[in-house]
Amino acid sequence: IFFRFIHYVPIVDWLDMAQFVNARKLKHQAQYFKVPEWAANPTPGVRLNVLKEGQLVDKHEVDEYPYFLFGRLESVVDYHLSHPTVSRVHFALVHHRSGSSFVVDLDSGHGTAVNGAQLAPNTLTKIKPGDRIQVGNSSRVYVFHVPQPKQQAVGQPMISELAQQKLREQQEREEREEREREAREREEEEKKRQQEEREREEKEQEKLEEERMEQVELERLERLAKEREHHARMEEEERKQKEAERIRQEEEEQRQREEEEQRRREEEEEQRRKEEEEQQRREEERQRREEEERQREEEEQRRKEEEEEERRRKEEERREEERKREEEEEEEEERKR
Repeated sequence: IFFRFIHYVPIVDWLDMAQFVNARKLKHQAQYFKVPEWAANPTPGVRLNVLKEGQLVDKHEVDEYPYFLFGRLESVVDYHLSHPTVSRVHFALVHHRSGSSFVVDLDSGHGTAVNGAQLAPNTLTKIKPGDRIQVGNSSRVYVFHVPQPKQQAVGQPMISELAQQKLREQQEREEREEREREAREREEEEKKRQQEEREREEKEQEKLEEERMEQVELERLERLAKEREHHARMEEEERKQKEAERIRQEEEEQRQREEEEQRRREEEEEQRRKEEEEQQRREEERQRREEEERQREEEEQRRKEEEEEERRRKEEERREEERKREEEEEEEEERKR
């Protein structure tokens, strides 16, 4: 399988195997960004220098893959940007096999700017070394950096004959592959055109079918609307009946409450009257007892007075008898003398 894979992969792409190796990255990010067919790994050392207030605060290496995603969704993007105005997947940096690089704003909420110019959403914008990328309202600036090739010493041959021959062969191979790729693209475009034609016919058929289905659906909706209207009328009548029954029940309950309240008031009035009568009876009983007590006291007082009178009378009688007896004794003595 490995050698079969090598046989079908072009040499240029084979030199850039990183775009094929990390299939997990492609699958994980496919729903957010469709990688162009021409994407390839860039020159080693390509990076984004992160500046804040003119000071270098970070470096984002962007030479490992053909493209990189930037945003706040850490589980998807390659570089996480934490500013609140940064979208979940904000923009992409894509490298072309020719060595160029492009920035694509992925329909972000607060936009992406290159050198102060706002980018149109989902549109490739070519950038060059030194260009400054602004993301949303973040104060950080991302400067695109491409390392310069090292110059050879003076007098040293620029390239050997063998290297030139290999370079020419590689260029011819690349041109041949480019022609084959263009032929394949034309063939694919023709197939695509035919496919589009078939799809258009299918869409017309689908449109007719949809119109017929819409008509059927419209009729069904009309029937359903009539049924709903009838059901609504029935529900309204039932609701009115229930409302009338509820009002009748409320009136009956109100009448019962009023009767209960009237009965309770009468019972309270009767209870109050009985309590007043009992209070009056108790008061009369108290007055009667007081009168009896007063009469007993008067009777006792009268009895004491009578006893005292009787005692005085007896005392007077006793004194009178003693006096008479003394008189008689005196008379007796006088008589004896």
